[in-house]
Amino acid sequence: MQDGTLSILLVEDNALDAELSLEYLRNAGLTFKAERTETREAYQAAIRAECPDLILADYSLPNFDGLTALSIALQECPGTPFIFVSGVMGEEVAADSLKQGATDFVLKQRLGRLVPAVTRALSEASERRDRKQAEDALRQSEERLRLALSTARLGVWELDLSNYHLECSSTCKSNFGLSPEAEFAYNDAWAAILPEDREQVRVRFEQAIAAKSNFQAEYRIRWPDGGIHWALANARVIEGVGDEPVRMSGVTLDITGRKQAEEDLRRQTRELKAANADLAQFAYAASHDLQEPLRTVSIFSKLLAKKYKGRLDTEADEFLEYLESAAQHMSALLRDLLTYTRVPADERAFEWIDLNAVLHRTLYLSRTVVEETMAVITHDQLPCVFGNDAQFGLVFQNLISNALKYRNSRRPEVHVGVQRDQENWVITVKDNGIGFDQAYAEQIFGLFKRLHKGEYSGTGLGLAITKRIVESHGGRIWATSQPGVGSSFCFTIPVAPEDSKPAPEGR
Repeated sequence: MQDGTLSILLVEDNALDAELSLEYLRNAGLTFKAERTETREAYQAAIRAECPDLILADYSLPNFDGLTALSIALQECPGTPFIFVSGVMGEEVAADSLKQGATDFVLKQRLGRLVPAVTRALSEASERRDRKQAEDALRQSEERLRLALSTARLGVWELDLSNYHLECSSTCKSNFGLSPEAEFAYNDAWAAILPEDREQVRVRFEQAIAAKSNFQAEYRIRWPDGGIHWALANARVIEGVGDEPVRMSGVTLDITGRKQAEEDLRRQTRELKAANADLAQFAYAASHDLQEPLRTVSIFSKLLAKKYKGRLDTEADEFLEYLESAAQHMSALLRDLLTYTRVPADERAFEWIDLNAVLHRTLYLSRTVVEETMAVITHDQLPCVFGNDAQFGLVFQNLISNALKYRNSRRPEVHVGVQRDQENWVITVKDNGIGFDQAYAEQIFGLFKRLHKGEYSGTGLGLAITKRIVESHGGRIWATSQPGVGSSFCFTIPVAPEDSKPAPEGR
């Protein structure tokens, strides 16, 4: 049926009889399109081209009969109503046609019955069609559910709380190490749970029944082969008449793999923390111990320079300068390396800090270089965040000192801006310096990565330290730049929850 228009196929050799039947349907207000056939070949061609919404057929035709037409319709279009409209049709013949699958029969001398017969047939066909669609949808849904349960290895079970009779699916049994044919009762389930876990499971089970709430528990079970497996059970209590709990319906899942993965992760985390602690201790000891011989080298190089500078040749004076410069660079490198190893933030040391105050302190400590370069430094009103005060000071110090170091002939201009997205503050330090090729935007945050070796002083650790600080606070950092125009370094800081803000003074 399209746009409310019925498709009717007539099997009738008398055109006037066919038109009379259709006239009754028109007078009843039905909208339709009709096709009349007389031969078997024409009928088969029409019905195979498109299943009609209704078939009206004479019982007997010169070279064709209605029962054959009925048989073809049941095979080709089993859901289509088939009504005999015949001039002569005895009760026995009519009863036989109904047994063979006809929807109804109407005598031509009583066409007044045609409209009610057609209306009823179409209504019943519509109900059958809707019911079939619902059944197909339900069957598909059940099949998808079975597939999902099988793929996820979810075992379905149901417990009758009146007699504690347990119905358990084959997957449920397999989660207890049993075959699908094995007997598995309520007491068997409890016996499989390890004694150390049984009491806490029982308490949750009884609480769920008493409160008519959901039941959930993780516990270990012993399989018949002696192996220990972890299981997760989820269930809900079903209430009956009088709001009394009558049964519990739930699922079980073997979570042994997940538990092993969690334990492996915990073990690896412990090992990683221990390794990091050892590495930090080593870095501290190494940098501390190496500073002493470096100081000795620096002191004696200065003494040599003081005593012999100008008394030896020019090359010797240069060698002494190289020695002092190398000692100073190595000392700065060790200090930065030690800072890098100490960066990972301990959340217990986090506090509510005002980034405006942190920036002002940083600018005060950097006032000498700011005055020497005649830099103009501006900033937006910055937020308050949770973090480590000293480390954020180091972030601003590294980014601003870089902006002033890599300046060009223009007067340095640096702006610290802020925006907020849904979950983070985005802080931007923008300058008008020499910039760099965007292809190196990731490389510059690596350890000892410097784009201008020999041209500018530094250890190559400043941006690596900055990146480590930002990431240890749950943020990320990136850079955009254009040679000759300037650079922008952006980093995010998670927005702290409102309930963690300190109360105003005086409250």
